[in-house]
Amino acid sequence: MTHQSLVKFVPLACFAAAAFASNAQAVTQTVAFNVLNATATLPTPFAVGDNLVLNTLVSQATGALSQTVTFSVASGVSGFVGDAVWQISTAGGTGPRLTGVNIDIFNSVNALVVSDTALGTLGGFAVSSFASVITPGTYRLVATGNGIRDSVLDVSMSFVPEPGTYLLLLAGILVGLLAGCLNALLITLLELPPIVVTLGTLSVFRGSVYLLSGGEWLTAGKLPPALLELPNARWLGLTPLQWLSMVALLGAWLLIHNTRWGREVRAIGGNPTAARYAGIPVDRRTFALYALSGAVSGLIGTLWMARYAIAYTEVAQGLELQVIAACVLGGVSIAGGVGTVFGTALGALFLVLIYNALPTLGISPFWQTALVGVAILAAALLNQRGQGISNKRILARAEETKG
Repeated sequence: MTHQSLVKFVPLACFAAAAFASNAQAVTQTVAFNVLNATATLPTPFAVGDNLVLNTLVSQATGALSQTVTFSVASGVSGFVGDAVWQISTAGGTGPRLTGVNIDIFNSVNALVVSDTALGTLGGFAVSSFASVITPGTYRLVATGNGIRDSVLDVSMSFVPEPGTYLLLLAGILVGLLAGCLNALLITLLELPPIVVTLGTLSVFRGSVYLLSGGEWLTAGKLPPALLELPNARWLGLTPLQWLSMVALLGAWLLIHNTRWGREVRAIGGNPTAARYAGIPVDRRTFALYALSGAVSGLIGTLWMARYAIAYTEVAQGLELQVIAACVLGGVSIAGGVGTVFGTALGALFLVLIYNALPTLGISPFWQTALVGVAILAAALLNQRGQGISNKRILARAEETKG
């Protein structure tokens, strides 16, 4: 499998998906009512991770319960999950303490978007969950019912990222997966050279992106807010992109170096014909490799948009050469079958170091590219020399065994 196959789906995936929304810090906003028929307004828009808790206490009073709270939802948040909880105290008598509870949510044009009803209960807790999808805007929550002393009505809502962001993330991965499967079919069924297939489909995919987008650029104003927040999120001091990089690195190491599947893949890279005679399902493993490469590239496309907040037809152009450089510098053989996951990671880090260090030294960008090319040639020469020495040692041992 050629190295450029890993990144050539990036522009296609960028236009097919957006990254998933980050989890903002939860902020609980509470509206407490100690009397009947109260109304409150929350002018601050609720964002991802915010919670709304409405607490209604009915004490030493009977009759109709009617509580209203007006709230607004920020852009980028279109989903919420909520619970209606009524807590009943049985002290001082028997019988229902809170009956006929009805919770309605209306939008700015007074249209009903959520409705939840529940009957009374004798004591303890009763929970009725509701879930819906709302768009950014202003809403009015109305809780009505019959209140009897020693009863509490809690209505809580937790605002979550709009479901569309997750679907778009999945769409990006699926687009990359389908593109990888297409490459795999061309290589395994038609037995076309991988380098020809990957370079050819690279141009096809870029042309398809241009036709689908009409050459239009997607800038920050046209991207989901949750997507733009992704690079700024933090968990244990690291961003989601950093966590994902570490997980991907560890997963690749476990898969390639510690499983039978990985050993078979390395054998195919070293000598496909010998691997086939050894009973390894070469076509199936090759298909799986290209499919996995495409899926990962789809994810890379969404993360690219999250990182740079822009997508256009020429996105990531030339990145395939940088990927090849990182692999070669990390000890990966162009012919296949030789290389390690962590060596490739070190090659990528070295390449990033070069690109960041040379400008500080005042070296022209043109010389930067030339120096990177020299580094690639030097690394390839060293790899080839090392491979030749290794082959000579193997032949020498074989001769000694015969003797």
